Amino acid sequence: MKRHAYCIIAHNDAYCLEKLISLIDDERNDIILIFDKKSDLSRSFIPKTKRSGILHPNDSQLIDIQWGGVSQLKAEMLALSMAVEAGKYDYIHLISGVDLPLKSQDYIHNFFDRLEPGTNCMSFINEQYKPDAFNANCRYYHLFTNYARCKNIFLRKFCSLMRKSFIKLQQACGYERNWSGWTFGKGTNWVSITYDFANYLVENKETVFKRFRGVHCSDEIWKHTMLLSSSYKDTAANFDGISNSVRRIDWNRGNPYTWRLEDYDELTECSELFARKFNSCQDKALIDKIYDYVKH
Repeated sequence: MKRHAYCIIAHNDAYCLEKLISLIDDERNDIILIFDKKSDLSRSFIPKTKRSGILHPNDSQLIDIQWGGVSQLKAEMLALSMAVEAGKYDYIHLISGVDLPLKSQDYIHNFFDRLEPGTNCMSFINEQYKPDAFNANCRYYHLFTNYARCKNIFLRKFCSLMRKSFIKLQQACGYERNWSGWTFGKGTNWVSITYDFANYLVENKETVFKRFRGVHCSDEIWKHTMLLSSSYKDTAANFDGISNSVRRIDWNRGNPYTWRLEDYDELTECSELFARKFNSCQDKALIDKIYDYVKH
């Protein structure tokens, strides 16, 4: 029996998370659940499964996850490390706590069973944007990346000023980070990857932390760049009529867009396996409707 691991990084919305766990609760799956350290979920949400094994780190291992910073990378690495240590899975899905599957577990397992062995499901940003994305995120060392969206407005503005000033100093001195031998890649950080590639990432965690520290939005860059710069470069998915990450994410109407009830037909008729993102406060009815659709 082929097995999958779902690595969930959860920040809020216990209702959506509960529905997500219920929909992936299957004897062929294990669940690794990583809470944001500052989230109340880590203290109030007690996940229950009937068929899946469920693992979560000790409280001392939890990470205060901040948008755009290396903390997101560390949380992903923690989840992947736990999955690699837990067992040799056929696929490891990195997913957020406000995502939902759009298909049954039978459908999802059959989908991955039919793939060319070794295929890693990751979406890459369009080629024409790569130079701009590289310049904005990687060419220079970014200070205080964990404070890009800090709630303290004065601290956020101070860190932003320091970050921009340090970049200008690097430019004035003619300094650029050395990426010789690396192939830049960028895309959504939510992926479905093979055990072998996940293991490769974990085995090279020290290189990852050293190389991608000071990279802005490193969570959207590190896995893609590691894949393109390694022997796994030819394993990236290349599907027709479906996102290469097998995830339905709308970046045109939001950052990303939060699905609403009027999007139900789009979600249930698309070919993707998962969708991001949902919000039970904005549209609980859609979550319930997707849940019923997938369950039945």
